[in-house]
Amino acid sequence: MLFVVLSGISPSAIGDQTENETRADEILLQLLEGLIPLEDDIQQAIAELATLIHPDDTERQKRYVRTYCWYQKNSTPELLQQGIRYADNQIILYSDPFPSEILADLYLCRGWFKDMASDPDGAFGDVNKGIEYAYKIDNPRLIADGRNIRGRMYSFKGNYSAALEDFITAQQLYESLNSPYWEAYNLSDIASTYSRFGDPASALKYQMKLEQYYIDSGQLFNANDINYQIAISFHKLKNYQQAIERLKKSQQYWLDEGHQINAELMSIEVAGSMIMLGQFNQAKLRLLQAKTHINDSLPNVMGHLYFYLAQVMVHENNLQQALVYFTKAKQAYQTSQNDVRISETLLLQSEVLAGLNRWQESFHTQADYIALHHQMDEKILDERNAEMQARFDTEQVISENELLIEAAKIKDAQFAIMQRNENMQIIIIILSCIILIFVSIFAYKQILTKRTFKRLALTDYLTNLSNRRDTYERGNDFLKQAAADNQPFSVISFDADYFKAVNDSLGHEVGDHVLIKLAELAANTMRETDLVGRVGGEEFLVLLPNTNKDTAIFIAQRLITTVAHHDWSSIAPELKQTISAGVASFTHEQSFESLLIKADEALYLAKSAGRNCVKAA
Repeated sequence: MLFVVLSGISPSAIGDQTENETRADEILLQLLEGLIPLEDDIQQAIAELATLIHPDDTERQKRYVRTYCWYQKNSTPELLQQGIRYADNQIILYSDPFPSEILADLYLCRGWFKDMASDPDGAFGDVNKGIEYAYKIDNPRLIADGRNIRGRMYSFKGNYSAALEDFITAQQLYESLNSPYWEAYNLSDIASTYSRFGDPASALKYQMKLEQYYIDSGQLFNANDINYQIAISFHKLKNYQQAIERLKKSQQYWLDEGHQINAELMSIEVAGSMIMLGQFNQAKLRLLQAKTHINDSLPNVMGHLYFYLAQVMVHENNLQQALVYFTKAKQAYQTSQNDVRISETLLLQSEVLAGLNRWQESFHTQADYIALHHQMDEKILDERNAEMQARFDTEQVISENELLIEAAKIKDAQFAIMQRNENMQIIIIILSCIILIFVSIFAYKQILTKRTFKRLALTDYLTNLSNRRDTYERGNDFLKQAAADNQPFSVISFDADYFKAVNDSLGHEVGDHVLIKLAELAANTMRETDLVGRVGGEEFLVLLPNTNKDTAIFIAQRLITTVAHHDWSSIAPELKQTISAGVASFTHEQSFESLLIKADEALYLAKSAGRNCVKAA
């Protein structure tokens, strides 16, 4: 109180500032976790934040800048460029210290805006830089955000394997951070990518998880949307009955909401699946009912309606009416530029014309079908070539091929000169080449043999990790380097929980597969500068140069979470596997063995604490 009086600040002013800070923290958290869904509410929250945060409150100002960057309006090209310029200015302003949370987040934000503004190269550059900085500061939330954004960009370019690698990593991080909104957001991306990749079975697995989340959180609109996507996956898997049940569920949702048009859209899709099951009469009733509600303002939907009605007419052998419906379907699909459906319509229309003995029209329609298919194939080929151009440096390959061709020409010329020489000279040259080749092959094999023996001497035969000898040697080197440079150095000792029970109950072959998978998960979790080794039966050791104890504990916990969440049923049904870990960091130990003793003591504490956890010495 004395300080308040002397400083001239009233108690009420201090109280107001405290309330402002509490309210600002509340809004920042809501925006971070996606708890404000409506655009108008978001903009109102951003405006309120600007009035709550004091100019001298540096940390909250940084959080405001990061939040404002992401939530700028982006509905027009001008607004997108405005968002990019904002990020440009803030990156310059916050370039020091480097790297930092705000700098990493701003690069991700600018990359996202560039991607929206159709600048994929600039977007990839910024997003990759943001991810790199996030890894350097070991911020799991920014790593997850960055890999989600990059995954979306890869998915759009058709590089589905890279997209899924990013999405699955992001999913594990979001789950470890207990961020339900972003878990669901990322799950949707995974499902969409599997669907685009032509793997509806995998897409279905993630769609089911996403639907359950929306139901549990009371987000019925989103639950209905994902229910429709599940129906499409079932249809692609030719499980038409389940597709029908799902579509009927969506139809009922829209009826309950009073949206008759949307309900009829679902009914048309139900009819399409019914036709696949041969239920033509029921499909016809649904289509005729929907016809009274749907108009030309929805050309693609009208196309589906007429396409399915035409199929019903074909089944009833009313080919003349089928032809009328196919013609209307084609016109509707042309309006909506749905080439795939136009192609299907032309093929069936050609068959109907043939059934009416209108052979010339059938021939022309068939020709149109072939021409369109050829056009679609060329488009697909162009897309594949573009993808290959993006994945591989085609120009470099062409240049190298030209050099190889030129080299081949030179060799041909040399060979022609040799042909003009006397036979004895040819024989001598050939013998010399043969001898040289044999000597080269022998020397090459010797080098490979030495490398192989060296690798085998330092590699664990089962997991291909460093073995005990190599791991301990490297550990000694790291410890000496840490002592000389006064840098941190940590180790993680971990082993498989209840591994003897796995071997006894499931067999040693299953146990070997568990160890191989543990090695793979550990290696993928660590950085390039780290080393993972197998030092015993189910015992592993991780060497973490330039890493302090807190960071090592975080890395160990991340590894424990990754192992616990892994789907072990692919190795053995009902198999669940966890690990326990002990962390020790270099202080003043004179030998690597002393540091190992500390790590083993910490591992013992983790096992005593119930396993599936990390303890530090």
